[in-house]
Amino acid sequence: PLAIALLAETYELGNSTIEDVGRSWGAYLRAAPSVPGRPRRLLACFEFAYSILPPGCQKLFPRLACFWAPFQVAAVACVAQVPQEDATSILEQLARSSLVDRQEKTPDFYYISPLARWFCEQKVAPEQLAEDASRMAFHYAGFLSGISHHLGLEDARTAQIILPDLRRGQDLLKGEDRSSYALHLGWLLLIFGETETARSLYQDALSQQDASARGKAWMLIQKAHIHHDRGEMEQAGMACDNVLQSFPDDPGLAAEALYCKGQICQTHGETDEALRLYEESNQLRDQS
Repeated sequence: PLAIALLAETYELGNSTIEDVGRSWGAYLRAAPSVPGRPRRLLACFEFAYSILPPGCQKLFPRLACFWAPFQVAAVACVAQVPQEDATSILEQLARSSLVDRQEKTPDFYYISPLARWFCEQKVAPEQLAEDASRMAFHYAGFLSGISHHLGLEDARTAQIILPDLRRGQDLLKGEDRSSYALHLGWLLLIFGETETARSLYQDALSQQDASARGKAWMLIQKAHIHHDRGEMEQAGMACDNVLQSFPDDPGLAAEALYCKGQICQTHGETDEALRLYEESNQLRDQS
């Protein structure tokens, strides 16, 4: 019964042809009479499938409610606080029970359907769900920090797949963690061409009173790049000067601010000044 309900949702979402669904329905309907007391309501379908899971699967499955996008084993292990080997084994069992799906084109990812996630939300306490969502956000904060400014093809693919949950992450964090997350997520969204969304992220993070001054300076530099790309040279220059005046002894920040100022000069046709600023920026990068 659970498989039929999930197949119906799959067809409704347009992920399968009617022939695919019909063939699958036929197989399940032929087997259905052998199931005693076959449940007929959706919640009862899930309850029946859940009741025959091994204890480890029953414990972990509701914890998947925090994921809105496809997820990997490492994220589940972090959320549920279990070893990755245990998380792998349990996810495989859940996949065999049709409670989670494996992504065909990306087999290292799992996916929980909206219907299955709804059932999980009935099984997990609100406080636990909030705690799990925070753990997910911290896990993805580590991912964003790790790929910042050196995004490879594999990481870009992963980021695209989990992007809905990456977007949610900032709202699940507070203080310096939130500001740092916004900095790294904004950089990723700039790479993906979402300039306005990145700008809003930086603006929100800059307004946080408990964000560190250095974190705000990095966000000002990113905003300067956005202003430059939009042709707003005066605003870009002001943001860079703000950073240089506030952190004259920080070679990393100064290098980035000078590089952006070099881009502004190059755009204005001031090539000699741009070359000077680029050279100074490279020297500071070597120091940092």
